[in-house]
Amino acid sequence: MALITWSDSQYATPVAELDWQRRQFVELVNHMEESDDAQLPTLFHRLEGVVERIFETEEALMRACALPEREAHLHEHEALMSEVRYLKERVENGLITLGRTYVKARLPGWFRDHSQSMDSDLMAMVASR
Repeated sequence: MALITWSDSQYATPVAELDWQRRQFVELVNHMEESDDAQLPTLFHRLEGVVERIFETEEALMRACALPEREAHLHEHEALMSEVRYLKERVENGLITLGRTYVKARLPGWFRDHSQSMDSDLMAMVASR
């Protein structure tokens, strides 16, 4: 069963590139949950890159829109990137169960909550431009 199910009404944005990146994130998280242990270090490496690209795109939009809550939004990005990098290193050192727990327990809720709060505010500004 998928950890995250894409729904346009829940996750789509007015930015096609961002939607494509976010769909990659959803597919990757779901794949990580189903992968075998040997694949997980590589998948965490991919996760780091996917998340970085999403955040780069969002941060460019924040600058273009002069988002008032930019600092708080950036803080959330930095916190997640720090977590992903920490877990990537742990998984590379053999702590597979820790990585699997993080994928299941943290990423789906984070994506849902971040999309429906911080990103929703940003997309409202993008759409109004």
